[in-house]
Amino acid sequence: MTPEIVAMLAIAVLVIAFLYSCVGHAGASGYIAVMTLFSMAPGEIKPTALALNILVASIGTWQFWRAGHFSWRLFWPFAALSIPFAFLGGYLNLPTHFFKTLVGIVLLFSAARFLLRPPEEQEPLVVSVDAAGKLYLNIADDPNQPITGEDLKQRVAAVLRRDQNRSVLVRGDHAADYGSVVAAMVLLQQAGVPNVGLVTESPEGE
Repeated sequence: MTPEIVAMLAIAVLVIAFLYSCVGHAGASGYIAVMTLFSMAPGEIKPTALALNILVASIGTWQFWRAGHFSWRLFWPFAALSIPFAFLGGYLNLPTHFFKTLVGIVLLFSAARFLLRPPEEQEPLVVSVDAAGKLYLNIADDPNQPITGEDLKQRVAAVLRRDQNRSVLVRGDHAADYGSVVAAMVLLQQAGVPNVGLVTESPEGE
């Protein structure tokens, strides 16, 4: 492989890593596709894609953890199955023509799903205030557990950085003190919410 081709491959991998990490993915399918297009051997593609995937996934995981979106409770079941099967797949050697055909089919299927699926409506952020003044957030790891005001601000601000048009609502219990509801709205304004909607229902956390 000439230095020019290596440079082009490196740039392609850099762009793929950037684009995939922006949406919370590590880019394995992209690395495999571009390395296949550059006629790399399957024996070279698999360990290279795995190493790149681990690196980008680690960086993304750290960023999500800093933003308060990482849940060990959700992570362990997936890790317990994915890690051993990843090593198992790494030991399998497929014929080159079958490998390239399989990669092409998977990429075409992924592209078709991306282009044909209907746009998803984003669920509004709902902050619930119970009778005791405790706060609950519907996108928290456990929406039925109260969170602190500081945690609320961090989580809401992280969401708004990705989607500034996301609707934010405050749901106050019928027995909630009015001051507690106002305090929740102030926290949301401090998190950068321009407009806060107000509904009066029993909170999910009760």
